[in-house]
Amino acid sequence: MTSFSPVRPFVGTQRNELRKLARSHPGFDKWRAINDPKNEMKKPEIIQAINDLGLVAQAEAILAQPQTDMSEDHPLTDEIVEDHSDTALDTALDEADMAKGEMEESSEVSLVDSDIETVLGPVRPFLAGGLVASMESALRPIVIAAHKPAQTIIVQPQAPLKEGEARHAQRVGASTMAKLFSVGGAKGKRSVTLWNDPLAPKPDAGYVMDGARMYLGASAFEAGETVWFAGPAGTGKSTLAREYAALTGRGFVRIGFNHATEMIDLIGQKEPRPNASGNAPEMVWSDGVFTRAIRRAGTVILLDELTGAPPGTSMAFQPILDHRSLTLPTGEVVEFADGVVVCVADNTSGYGDESGVYAGTQAANGALVDRAARLVPIDYLSPLLEAEALQRRTGAPRDACIRLADFAGKVRTVQAQNKSDSRPFSIRRLIAFANATHRDLMTVDEAWTVTAYSRLPELDREELRQAVRTHFDDKAYVRELKGEPAPVDPVQIDMAMTSGDSFADPLQAARQAQAKRAFS
Repeated sequence: MTSFSPVRPFVGTQRNELRKLARSHPGFDKWRAINDPKNEMKKPEIIQAINDLGLVAQAEAILAQPQTDMSEDHPLTDEIVEDHSDTALDTALDEADMAKGEMEESSEVSLVDSDIETVLGPVRPFLAGGLVASMESALRPIVIAAHKPAQTIIVQPQAPLKEGEARHAQRVGASTMAKLFSVGGAKGKRSVTLWNDPLAPKPDAGYVMDGARMYLGASAFEAGETVWFAGPAGTGKSTLAREYAALTGRGFVRIGFNHATEMIDLIGQKEPRPNASGNAPEMVWSDGVFTRAIRRAGTVILLDELTGAPPGTSMAFQPILDHRSLTLPTGEVVEFADGVVVCVADNTSGYGDESGVYAGTQAANGALVDRAARLVPIDYLSPLLEAEALQRRTGAPRDACIRLADFAGKVRTVQAQNKSDSRPFSIRRLIAFANATHRDLMTVDEAWTVTAYSRLPELDREELRQAVRTHFDDKAYVRELKGEPAPVDPVQIDMAMTSGDSFADPLQAARQAQAKRAFS
């Protein structure tokens, strides 16, 4: 994104125009509360506001106009160009321009105060001071809005196509569940539509396909239905949706949610654009990320951690998913394009989180959850598939990966049996641990400390330490990292051959058949 960093000083009318440009942005009040609470709007604040609010093009258009309050051959011009800090001259110009701007706004302020007094004046003697102040605070933004001039709203034209980009992805053929997703049996014969979106993600070479799991989502997507994936962190909910899009040639848009996510960020808003006639900027509608996504055929839209959003934001999706359309503030009704599908990936099943592990999640409205045709529980991969994924991601030896996957399974089992509130032991922790030991040559203790223990509160930390001591053979793991074979005990092998018992160690059990053949 282009940054606004003027190499020539802006003064006089230009400075006032830039201030007005920033203040007219719908997000200015929120920006000011964080970055300029005193509302000084001097040169550094003006530049920062223009960059943060995405007004670079409009600002450059203003600077392209001739200066009226200072000629370019001013004796201090070169000095100001060289040093962008607040010099005494720069500060004086800021204050003078602000005073000029404030004079222009003073008449509006007087009208606002007059209208408020018209409403509150007759009843002021009969009300408590605190109540009057509250009423005045509530009235002020309404009256200010009423005094603003009428704004012309126009729809922003579509951006020009990039080279090789299709405006709308198209269906280009079909495959089967068996070929794309390794689904067996009669389900594998089900058809899967292929698309040609040039913005589709590339298939992930490290992704391990679980055909049964993929089928639950893919069969619903093929029917245009909404799916809610629910499960612990690190179980592959988001990657499942992304991989489906990659293998079918669909566009993929992930929208993450948190407590500050607002619908205006997702749907879009009015933004000022320079007017060709040189008058005040026109207010132009600009699509948000969700609106852009539903306009593009074949797109898979992932609403990630939807229950982390404010209730009003998550509730807004109820009619959208129900009618597969979105009504914009401009009055335009945007229908979902052909093949667009929506899925939710959430750590809960829509009922919030009572464990405290996923702080900030909210209980979703039952009607919203009901808009999903399927609520698919996503659990961790089987130990063998998780070991395969771990090996693909880290390049660590297979035996070491099997040991880590087996250990993770035991930790999760203990947590489930104890109904523990500890954070789930995800494959992300395993990948980090394997990289620390295999790639970065850390000791086992160092690796557990920086990848697992340090992330937990003290009680959970001690619980994991106990699990490591009980269920993880660090000496065997180090040996497997080096590719060294496990020591063979002939007596133990002989006992296994005669009794048929399995070894306690999962790797020794896996080698039992090979050992029998070697000593037979």
